[in-house]
Amino acid sequence: MSSQVKNGDACTSLGKVVSIKTANARTDLICKSQGKRKVWQVLKTESTSSQTSKNGPTGQSNGPSSGTPTTKGKPATYPFQNVGIDLMGDPWQWSSAKDLGAFQPIKIFGRIYNETFKEQALTFMMLKPGTKVYSPVSGKILDIHLQPESCDSEIYIVFDESNWLTLSFDHVSAVKDLRKGSNVKAGDLIATVPKWDCKSEWGGVEFMYVQPEVNTALCPLQYIAPSASATFKGQMIEIMKKWNNEVGDIPSAYTSADLERGPCEVLKTPMSKS
Repeated sequence: MSSQVKNGDACTSLGKVVSIKTANARTDLICKSQGKRKVWQVLKTESTSSQTSKNGPTGQSNGPSSGTPTTKGKPATYPFQNVGIDLMGDPWQWSSAKDLGAFQPIKIFGRIYNETFKEQALTFMMLKPGTKVYSPVSGKILDIHLQPESCDSEIYIVFDESNWLTLSFDHVSAVKDLRKGSNVKAGDLIATVPKWDCKSEWGGVEFMYVQPEVNTALCPLQYIAPSASATFKGQMIEIMKKWNNEVGDIPSAYTSADLERGPCEVLKTPMSKS
């Protein structure tokens, strides 16, 4: 990331974190909403010479959120307890999608924002409006960005304040008592699924995990707690098989290789420049 980026500069991708390095310090900035603008704001400034640090927007560090495993300041290996959606609770509304060939119920949506930042968002499509969305982690609401153009919001949760690890759920409606700064626990209801683009009879959710150390957004399924990862992967593969039975031989059907590897390896939407 260019050293020209400064606190207060305009940015485009909410929740994105970048690091600016100088001879004696490293400063992490996050793209946040400020009124109607999106601007870079300082998350943490760390001295690279003395290893002392000043954390967070207020200059105070509360350490990692309760229940989040970390090792010597490194990112948590398995931070997530769930995938946000009760996959087997009948959340799907495939029959109402006008063109089933244009979508997949589970996929990885990828985009390249610049030369160093990429995203892999675990995406659930054709969900029933009103489907509940649960927090996968214990943490704090970093921001709720309203998106009136699509009649929904994007919720950001920071779950390790010492490393500023964050996740986001895009295209959701936050529950009415959820606010910026609210504390949440893994399994708490945080949102519901609205209609896609204001008008569709179904909705969709993008779940993204941002790691500032590697300046990318990673597929969350790879960071589910080991005790649950096999269960969730198995559920997703079962849903992918049901989709194939529903639609037959069309472009959005999953291949045998897709079904063997699981959704984190399925990238039907090519990585593209934003």
